[in-house]
Parts: sequence; structure tokens; C-alpha cells
Amino acid sequence: MKLVHSRADLQECLATHPRHARSVVMTMGALHAGHASLFDIARNEVGATGQVLATVYINPLQFNDDADLQRYPRTLDSDAALAAAHGVDLLWAPSAADVFPHGPQEFATEPGPLGSLYEGVARPGHFAGMLTVVRALLAATDAGTAVFGEKDYQQLALIKRMVADLAIDTEVVAAPTVREPDGLAMSSRNQFLQPHERVQALALSQALTAAQQAAAAGATAEEVPRTRRQRLQRLHHADKQRHARRHAPHRTRHNTRHNTQHRARHNTQHRARHNARRHAPHQTQHNARRHAPRRAQHNTRHHKRPRIE
Repeated sequence: MKLVHSRADLQECLATHPRHARSVVMTMGALHAGHASLFDIARNEVGATGQVLATVYINPLQFNDDADLQRYPRTLDSDAALAAAHGVDLLWAPSAADVFPHGPQEFATEPGPLGSLYEGVARPGHFAGMLTVVRALLAATDAGTAVFGEKDYQQLALIKRMVADLAIDTEVVAAPTVREPDGLAMSSRNQFLQPHERVQALALSQALTAAQQAAAAGATAEEVPRTRRQRLQRLHHADKQRHARRHAPHRTRHNTRHNTQHRARHNTQHRARHNARRHAPHQTQHNARRHAPRRAQHNTRHHKRPRIE
């Protein structure tokens, strides 16, 4: 396998094969078994003598959170090893200047109404950035076929629409989702999930699997959605119980401190009120005896003052 970075080196390597014998797989790196399956499908598309090309480019245009962009894994060495192990002939890891020689505006593509739905609601601008870079990479690699995973189904639908609308001469090949043993779809971002977040992420695939099994067993159209809802409800209840068990020690310590402080304030206030009521008559008599001579002297001096007329 050959690893290249510049656009000029890419064009030199592409010249060895006709475009109909080339298949491209576009990635952002942090490769895993899901990507490996795409490489295998690309090889099947072009045969043993064809050219399988993979790209590794982390596209800033499709990130609407700079912190997310900065923490995205950058693992080119291991990516190259996995790609080579799965028969990739050419790995292109370009810079932004190589992807967009004249700036991204040359390939700017809006996703239309579909881009503002589903994932587009949570990630505004994501699909516009994704389509822009895919269009640029299709132009640069000039491949007969391009393989994309069904895991990002909305992305796949938008790419197919763009290729059709712009009459791009590349066939889009859809690849089935590869899942981990527990059913979670393989993703480079899975490594960021906390244990409880991973459990939550599994809920959708487990609910859909339950609905699929119910349909295969002869469930009616009304019963299948009910099965899915029931599965989601059970998973939600189980997740709440796990959350409660995990935070129980913290709540116990917090409640103990809170109750101790509350009791201390209550007792202090109670003693103050009790002492005030208990000692009020005595204090009144004490103050009266204490201040009587002083008031008498004051009154005497006041009445002895000459009157000015």
C-alpha cells in the first residue's frame, strides 16, 4: 500500500488505473472493523486487479463544536496498518489545501430540507459540510464507485441525492452496518462513551431488534410498535435503576450532611426562641432596676433647667 499526502502525488498514483477500475472509501480516520468491511466491499467492486483507494481527512466543515473537532482521534499510523491489512492500494491523507485548492466554496453544497431533520436538528451545518467535502473528494479521486456505510443512513441518503442531482459519474455503493458483540453500531466515537451512556446507546438497536423479531414471529402491524415501545420502556426503567444504584452512596452522604446541618440550625433557633421567652420577664425587671437611678437623675436635671421665655 502507498501512503500519499499531496494532490500531485495522488494524481500520479491514480494514473495507473482507469476510473471504472477504482473504488474509493472516504473516512475521517480512527479506523475500525466497520471501515475494514467497507474496504472489503470496495475490493469486491473492482476485483483483484482494480484499485482500492481510501482517504483520511478530518473535515472541520462538518463540526459545529470546536471541542469535538479537537478531541477527534488522530491515528494515522494504525489507520494505515488496518487499511493495508484489508487490501487498500492507496491511502490519501491530504491537508485542507489539497482537498480544496481554491477554497471550499468551489464545492459548497446545501443538503436541502432533509438536512434540517433528524441529526440535522442537533448538528446544524453538519450535512452541508459533509456534502461539500464528499463532493470535493469525489472530484479529486475520480472513482467509478464509492462505498459508504448504512450506519449513517441520513448521510448516505443525502450523498445519493447529491450524486444524482449533480450528475456525478460515480456509483454510490451502500454497505451494511457492522455491530459490536453487544449490538452497538461500530463508530470511532464509541470510545468516548461512559458505561452508562453505552447502555443508553444500545436501547434503540435493541428495541428495533425486538420489533423485527416480533414481526418475524407473526405479530400484527399494531403489535410491532407496541413491542418496540415496551422494550424501550423496560430499558429506560433498567437504566434508571442502574443510575439510582450508582448514585445512592453520594445521595446518602449528601442527605446526612444536609439533615445534620438542618437539625443544627433548627436547634439553635429553637433554643434562642425558648431562652427569649423564658428570660424576658426577668430581663425586663433587671433592666428596670438597673436604669431607674439614671432615669431619676436625668429627670431631675431636666426639670431644674431654667425656662427661657
